[in-house]
Amino acid sequence: MGEERLILNETYEKIINDLMWKGYTEINGLIKNEILEGLKKKIKIIERQNLFAPAAIGNQNRIVNKEKRKDNIYWIDKNQGVFEKAFFDEIISLYKYLNLHCFTGVTNAEFLLAKYEPNSFYEKHLDGFKKENKRKYSVVTYLNDNWGKEDKGELVLYPMGEKPITILPEFGKTVLFRSDEMLHEVKPTSRTRYSVTGWLK
Repeated sequence: MGEERLILNETYEKIINDLMWKGYTEINGLIKNEILEGLKKKIKIIERQNLFAPAAIGNQNRIVNKEKRKDNIYWIDKNQGVFEKAFFDEIISLYKYLNLHCFTGVTNAEFLLAKYEPNSFYEKHLDGFKKENKRKYSVVTYLNDNWGKEDKGELVLYPMGEKPITILPEFGKTVLFRSDEMLHEVKPTSRTRYSVTGWLK
């Protein structure tokens, strides 16, 4: 284990440093582009088969409330295909590093593909549940090509006591933050917006 600690990953170290000092990280290239391109192809298949479903809120008594959120989702796991497995392998590599260097205690991850059609949004919220909060870190990786300010759909983070942070959902960008501490929202989007969204648990 001592030898493992000497092998530092610069990208993971940036994530750790950002989480420690800012409460969130915004980083490009965490997930390889070929994996993300593969997931974009999977999205096209899901759309053709009409498998995206309206997202719900709550934990045990989950309800669809389009006054609070209007995104559609499709759950994925590493056994569904080559690119899903590759994505989860990257995430597992990350949380094993966090466990080794920060003792985060993450043992699992869950992810979904999220689709925001034009004028869709998600109001300000926390990702942690009050009664049962196994989610430690929220992770979002964006799949949107050529995204500009005019396309809107920004992720807005609300660090406690700080000014809001506005992040454009640009292709290949990953945002990671504490699920139970960081209030955040997705602003209404002007064009269809895709991401891989999930939690380290």
